[in-house]
Amino acid sequence: MTLVSPRVSARASPGVSPGVAGEAKKVPGISDILAPVAATWVGWWSTYDPALPADPGITLATGVSTWRDQRNNYPLAQATAAMQPGYAVDGSFFGGRKAVQLAIAGTKFLQGDFGAPIFAASTGPWILIVARNRVAPAADGRLLEISNGLTARAVPFIWTASNQSVSGTPALALAANSLDQSVHIYEWNGAVAGASLTTTPGSSVSGGSGALNGIVDRFTLGAFRNGAANYIDGSVVEIIALTVYPGATIASQLIAALMSKWLIAQRPPLPANTIEYWQSEFGASASQTIGQKAGSILTGQNSTAVAVDPGYFNNRPVFKADNATQSNWWGEFASIQAAGAQPWLYIVARQTLGMGVLQRRIGGVGHGTPAADYLEVGILSTGVRVASGACLPNGEASLEIGSQDTAVHRYKAWGDASTQYHQIDSTLASVAVPSVATANTITSAGIGTSGGSRNVNRAITANIALMLVCSGKPSAAEEAALDTWSKTYYALP
Repeated sequence: MTLVSPRVSARASPGVSPGVAGEAKKVPGISDILAPVAATWVGWWSTYDPALPADPGITLATGVSTWRDQRNNYPLAQATAAMQPGYAVDGSFFGGRKAVQLAIAGTKFLQGDFGAPIFAASTGPWILIVARNRVAPAADGRLLEISNGLTARAVPFIWTASNQSVSGTPALALAANSLDQSVHIYEWNGAVAGASLTTTPGSSVSGGSGALNGIVDRFTLGAFRNGAANYIDGSVVEIIALTVYPGATIASQLIAALMSKWLIAQRPPLPANTIEYWQSEFGASASQTIGQKAGSILTGQNSTAVAVDPGYFNNRPVFKADNATQSNWWGEFASIQAAGAQPWLYIVARQTLGMGVLQRRIGGVGHGTPAADYLEVGILSTGVRVASGACLPNGEASLEIGSQDTAVHRYKAWGDASTQYHQIDSTLASVAVPSVATANTITSAGIGTSGGSRNVNRAITANIALMLVCSGKPSAAEEAALDTWSKTYYALP
């Protein structure tokens, strides 16, 4: 089969930028992981990926009329309007992103007749599907069947009233794999006969069947190969098809990438004392970003942008601040916290260029009028990373942690009745000097600049994914949960 070029964005190879201390490896995307086996990668249906356009390959009419793959343009289609699957967010599943929603009611399914073999006879293809069952079928339901027209070839994924199974020799259906409503990554290795099948909520379900006894030129998603039976109530977000198993290393990398993309909540687990947070994937644009707790709006200044930082932050969109254009987000509002507080600041960011002659700020909070910076993290003109502000009056003298780099980090700053603190990832700096409670109400915040003023001379060239402010230091369990989420969601150290 002649492959067309994949319609995905080109990426630089992951690695270390020359001459930059502490640089972290870039996070590979799906296309990076599969690049070494690109000749065998024949199908990629996905409802979301940073390397693809919005709603990739999706054509909507009454519902999903066509879902085309991003490798060879293979269509999964439904011409009958009443039978077209829905396309919508499935509650909090799949990170709050849209899913193709197959249904028993109305017999909503998709089918693709590709016109040429996607898999040759006597081969053992490898297929991954990211999906979840919404309601158990009364009888056997087909998540996916592959065939040569109406001639059976294999049923990689089957849901029954009580089990989820993978086609094998014989078919595998174990009591330990009772059907649930969690998101799973279903893996089918057609070259393996009788593979074991194990699963826990949120993990993969795997199995195999043996080499194909003929060509495959039809995929049926959510029904029997003739489209007349075995429907399911299921939501699907991604299908990846290769003509052969890519090997354990690539397979594990790909499954890990899919788990990171689909099996973790998009929003952070908020400590109980969170007063506001801004996240680049919600309510964020070049013109403004809206706080996701209290609705506090920071206005974009001087040609800001929200876009993917390829290879970093798990390829998620970020706030792009720029010192050269003095681009940042800043806002002043009535109040987000009363005076007399000792707030806690949490930022996920990476600096992308070195410093100039002035101090720069990654972000922070303050009092807008008259201007006062209460708590912020940034870089000194010497390139040293520091926490500072009126709440940490000794910060610039004693809360320094190493020199600037371009890796992604978790920045924290806070103080209490006896000590001031600054932490980057697991490295902590502290000084036995009491922090100072806010003299006035916190009424302003900045991302890519100072928290207490619109001082563009403090703008930094950095990409920032999250800034969160709490009224005080969270509990150890809450902080650990937030760190665990950030590490997984943004691929942090």
